[in-house]
Amino acid sequence: MENFNNLKAMLEEEKDWPLEYLFKFILKSGRKDDLLKIRGFFKTNVHLSFRESSKGNYQSVSIKAMMENPDEIITVYEKASEIEGLMVI
Repeated sequence: MENFNNLKAMLEEEKDWPLEYLFKFILKSGRKDDLLKIRGFFKTNVHLSFRESSKGNYQSVSIKAMMENPDEIITVYEKASEIEGLMVI
């Protein structure tokens, strides 16, 4: 949780909750199980978009989701940090 203190403080300054938040992750291509795990972090419908790296080794995943408060966002990042090899941008 300590890694996310600065992000949480910044998010708490936002006055318009709930809001649509954009998450961006990078994972190795072909890791569908990890993609399903990431999708499972969200309670609501989300907008997913994908982009393959030029060599096809990695895939960027952008997820727009309606979030109720900063704690929801931090929870997603904490869960994502448990996925081996996942990068957060």
